[in-house]
Amino acid sequence: MKSYKILLLGILLFLLLAVLILLAPATINQALKGLIHPRTTLPLPYSISLLNDNLSTPYGKDFQLEVALSGRTLPRDLTINVDGREKMMRAVDATHFVYTFKTPRKNQQFTILAPHYKSPKYTLKVLPLPEIKQFKLVVTPPSYTHLECRTYVDPMPISVPEGSSLQWYFSTAEVD
Repeated sequence: MKSYKILLLGILLFLLLAVLILLAPATINQALKGLIHPRTTLPLPYSISLLNDNLSTPYGKDFQLEVALSGRTLPRDLTINVDGREKMMRAVDATHFVYTFKTPRKNQQFTILAPHYKSPKYTLKVLPLPEIKQFKLVVTPPSYTHLECRTYVDPMPISVPEGSSLQWYFSTAEVD
């Protein structure tokens, strides 16, 4: 009698599993994947996207990173990992978060973190500032002055005879 009950229970469980496989194969498949490969992640109920068109900023100028969330269940908090240090992002509202990179002086690698989510690595590129390293001024006075041509390096201030021809030469860095 006891073995009959166990056999009946086994048949009922088998039939229930067969009905589930027929009616909802994706659910069973997903559950079995989780059992067989426990490190496989399930799709998140939300998505995270960067709103910035360009991830670059001039040297030393603050840069505000903007992130948007969408989906049916949204996390309350987002963090950002910048060069190995985690910091909280500021919530503008339930679907928008921001983080300000303060006066960056070198390229910054970062990832966005949320529950069960880690973004790919992004890089904020810091653009060098253009710079005038040196300039020269070549002054050719009018012939009636009988003065010779003179070259001045980094002249400030300077006065030249009226009608002189001036040629400027600039030595620059970080300029196209």
